[in-house]
Amino acid sequence: MTGIQKLAAQARNQQQAFREARADPNYLGEGTYSRVFKYQYPDGTVVARKEFRLGMQSDKNFEASMMKKVGLHTNVIRMISQGDNFIDYEFLPKKDLRSFKHTPEYDTVTGEQAVQIIDGCLRGLEHIHKAINKAHFDIKPENILLTNQLQPKIADLGIVKGLDGVRHPHGTAAYMPPELFSQQLTDFRVDVYSLGVTMNEFIMGYHPFLRTKEDWQKNPEEMKKLMQVKAKDRVTLDNPKIQVSEHILALVREMMEPTLALRPSVSRCLEFLSVEDTQMQVQHLTEAHEHLQKQNTQQHTDIQAKDQQIRELHQAVRDLKSQKAQEIQTLTTQHVEEIQRLKHQLDESILLKTNHAFKRPAAPTPEIPRWQQTEWKYSSRDEVSMAFIAKRLNLDAEIFVAMEVAQFLRQIYIKQEPAPLTEYAQEFLEKLEDKKGNFSKSGIVELLLGCCLGITHTRDGAVNLICKCQTNGKSIRGKDTLHDHYTRMMVNGVIPQDFIQTDPHDSPPPDVIQFRTKRVSNIQPDTSNGASCSVRQADIQPDTSNIASSSVCQSDIEPGEIPQDDQATSESTWLQGNFKLSDEKVAAVKEFAKNIQLTEQHARDALLTADHVRRAKAGIECTLDSAVSRFFSTIHEQEGISNVGPMTLLLSIACLAFTGHIKSTVHLLGEFQVQGKEFRNWETLRKSLVRKKSLIPPILITD
Repeated sequence: MTGIQKLAAQARNQQQAFREARADPNYLGEGTYSRVFKYQYPDGTVVARKEFRLGMQSDKNFEASMMKKVGLHTNVIRMISQGDNFIDYEFLPKKDLRSFKHTPEYDTVTGEQAVQIIDGCLRGLEHIHKAINKAHFDIKPENILLTNQLQPKIADLGIVKGLDGVRHPHGTAAYMPPELFSQQLTDFRVDVYSLGVTMNEFIMGYHPFLRTKEDWQKNPEEMKKLMQVKAKDRVTLDNPKIQVSEHILALVREMMEPTLALRPSVSRCLEFLSVEDTQMQVQHLTEAHEHLQKQNTQQHTDIQAKDQQIRELHQAVRDLKSQKAQEIQTLTTQHVEEIQRLKHQLDESILLKTNHAFKRPAAPTPEIPRWQQTEWKYSSRDEVSMAFIAKRLNLDAEIFVAMEVAQFLRQIYIKQEPAPLTEYAQEFLEKLEDKKGNFSKSGIVELLLGCCLGITHTRDGAVNLICKCQTNGKSIRGKDTLHDHYTRMMVNGVIPQDFIQTDPHDSPPPDVIQFRTKRVSNIQPDTSNGASCSVRQADIQPDTSNIASSSVCQSDIEPGEIPQDDQATSESTWLQGNFKLSDEKVAAVKEFAKNIQLTEQHARDALLTADHVRRAKAGIECTLDSAVSRFFSTIHEQEGISNVGPMTLLLSIACLAFTGHIKSTVHLLGEFQVQGKEFRNWETLRKSLVRKKSLIPPILITD
């Protein structure tokens, strides 16, 4: 069976289902493209479900979008929810105007209730026109529903259209204005004409032009030809079935004006109705006045005097209200100005106290990072760095796919419409979604993290870019997992040193710590200002004052030679640039951090700090990551400049994971300085490590 045959079979099946639905007790009606039946939710809520025919998905989506734009209004049907091929509306037991005409209740409708229905329809049309700037084009009795209180609600916004270029018949022929048949331009008053024909039929009990059963049974083309002739005639409203005033009958005639230029607008019709209310009130007062005159002509003078007194009293009340309103407005303005002045003073006081407490000015409003701007693309330098990462991960063939996926995540992150993914990129995402894969070995996650670093150039930015974006309702990876991958990549030298930059939105600006190659065994720590330590780039400088006395200096290292000290032998590999720390040692450092009441984040930052210290020791050019600078500053804020607390001990264990020797670790940490002073006395570090040796995981010690 071909595709066309399948569609034809589906269409026949749906037509059969529509015919069978008419026998359903919940069946309410049907149109050209849909049927409506009563439906009940599990919680007992009853709705009117409009089910669309096969292939009408676009019509359903268009009608749902129009209903959302129209929103809530007393005289517009309310949309409850929507599905793949249906829309649920509020259920009204009175149904529509045409069905209501065939009920006994129709015979008891009063003129005031008829005016209420006309007024509600006009207000509903006015709201629709303003909300979507489109005309309804299908106002008829079937599309005006009634509540129990005979409050009208306009329904079926499926064929609403703008007014530009509408010159052909559009809607139901029996209710279309003449200008549509003659292919002339129209405006919002096309709905006024259709409503006038509908109200004429409701008040008189019959259609103004189609009087016989044969007229209603004509096919659409014959109906259009008939209405094209009859719609140009002006109608007379004699002997209405619902007793309304001549004023209302005149309004309905004006709404059915064949000439568009002479037909009133919706707002003009509403003004016409308001005049009707005023005239009715005046008429009642006049009749009462005449009745009083007939009862007692002698009291006519007194009545006039009382009327004058009432007018004067009303005028006095209006004057008093106006005076009080002005006084209230003046007081309100004064109170608002006083509140704003006090609020401004309070804000300034809080700002001054806050700045005084933190001893720094208020932070400026952050600018949007360049990578979050719409017009952004990879630079050639970024592409070279990402190619280096792919090569280190042995995933050269996946680099362009990973770059496409990273760009896709960036567009989602900044809420920009993403470009469609290629087939290879979709396969790449499927690999990320497979939670059973061993990504730490395959390198897929590390490669994507590297490509995201090529966008943000910061650790926190790349991690947020991945973990805040979701596929199938779930995050690609957690933040802690991505931090572990980043730490491993930094420790193993996968990420180039100049690839990471500062980002004021994610973390504090990093401080560059230069390694000091001079031995400091004879220098005592300075504890004169141990209360606090503020790390700045200007305070952390290499010590070149006594290069001749240093045991190891840059000029003594030949190209390709590994720098050594008293504890580092020629067999040591931890000073090489491509040295990689095993997963077991990383896990051991995290476990040690947990044992001393610190977090895994502290362990990751300590490993990054130890790796930078190791690279500086080996003479490898490096710039500290922001996390390393933050970790080093935290040590001095919490422990001062000479104490060996948990943070310093954790940094020592991280260095021990690289060196494997306590003595090498002591000298490694003892040979760099901050603010012109050594970080810690090497003897103090050695004693601390010896005392805690029982807590050190055996895998970290090789001697």
